[in-house]
Amino acid sequence: MTYTKEQLSDILAKHLAWLQKDPNGVKADLSGANLSEADLSWANLFGANLFGANLSEADLSEANLSGANLFGANLSEADLSGANLSEASLSGAYLYGANLSKANLYGANLFGANLSGANLSEANLSEADLSSANLFGANLSSANLSRAIGIIFFSGGKDFAFATKSVIKIGCISKTPEDWLKEYKAIGKARSYTDLQIKAYGAFIKMANAYIKEGLL
Repeated sequence: MTYTKEQLSDILAKHLAWLQKDPNGVKADLSGANLSEADLSWANLFGANLFGANLSEADLSEANLSGANLFGANLSEADLSGANLSEASLSGAYLYGANLSKANLYGANLFGANLSGANLSEANLSEADLSSANLFGANLSSANLSRAIGIIFFSGGKDFAFATKSVIKIGCISKTPEDWLKEYKAIGKARSYTDLQIKAYGAFIKMANAYIKEGLL
């Protein structure tokens, strides 16, 4: 379903009233809605239902989506910079190329989400569930990954590194865990890593592969 700007403004106003426990308020139900390229910057959609919604290229910067249901939503190339997505359900969501820089994803459910190419720099992913998420090519520089599920990281070397079940990214290079095992020494030399740095990244890569083998990632 597609909404006009006026209809969308009315839904947001009624949702805000609902949050304020106004008897005339109505919780926003935008499940399956076509909101592609919509301007929802600074919108308050706390706890809203956006199940399966199309939010591709939408502006959701600084929006409050805490606790929202975004299961299976299309957020490809959406601007979610600075948005509050704490404890939101983003399982199976498509976030290819989305801008999530400085977003708050504390405790969010990102199980199986596609975050390939997404910008998660300086995002708060503390206690988020990234199990089975696709992070190929994602930027996680300076992100808070403390107690996050489904991901391990290494920040003690020349470049930041992280690993999930399907990808390891070191610096700007993303490869499968298996390919990193075969190529890390050559890549390290090509990037002018010291022997000690190559050894440290090698240990991280081997640990990640062991975790995957044991089903811990």
